[in-house]
Amino acid sequence: MLYREKVAFFDFCETLVDFQTADAFCDYVRERTKKTKMFKIEKNIILLKKIYLLPILQKLFRKYGSIEKKLKAYELKGFNYSDLDEYAKKYYETRIKPHFIKELTNELVRLKEEGYTVGIVSGGYGIYLKYFVQDFNLDFLLSSNIKIENNICTGFLDGLDCMNERKIQYINKLFPSKPTYSIAFSDSLSDIPLLQYATDGVVVSRNKHQNWVDNNKFKELIWTC
Repeated sequence: MLYREKVAFFDFCETLVDFQTADAFCDYVRERTKKTKMFKIEKNIILLKKIYLLPILQKLFRKYGSIEKKLKAYELKGFNYSDLDEYAKKYYETRIKPHFIKELTNELVRLKEEGYTVGIVSGGYGIYLKYFVQDFNLDFLLSSNIKIENNICTGFLDGLDCMNERKIQYINKLFPSKPTYSIAFSDSLSDIPLLQYATDGVVVSRNKHQNWVDNNKFKELIWTC
């Protein structure tokens, strides 16, 4: 449980790095291990997309989060945690680090130096996000997590997927008393609840202005690639 006067909340994917990291982590492990089971599940995901069944399932079960993300996570079932953690560390070093958005990591460092309590609120997986938190000496990490039982990956998510309005549920557990001042950064429309929660919501835009920034009276930080 934390309480601080000034808090900065950062989304991760396409906010601090320029791609979506959760599904890409599963792809990375599959590429590295060449496990037949993982390829079979991936083929089924592709088939569900081809026959347009996946979008239908997503609409029907929208309140449960991303169906594709859950199917991707199931590819990891059976991995020993220590092995999966080793892949996560390599994934962070080789795939995530080269894709930092410098304007945003610089902003994160600046706020940290100014005395803000700074952390991540992300639908990415904690197993690799923890290495970013360690690198930048951040104060907290709120994220989706892969469930581990008896040191083995179950293939399921552990608790709520840290997405959309569920991010606020995670924040309220960590900050029962709302910070005196807070600032939140995210690229995504799905993070409107997070941006509205903060005293100042900052939309992270790639290359050009986005109209929904004005519609919601948010601030904007535009970075170029």
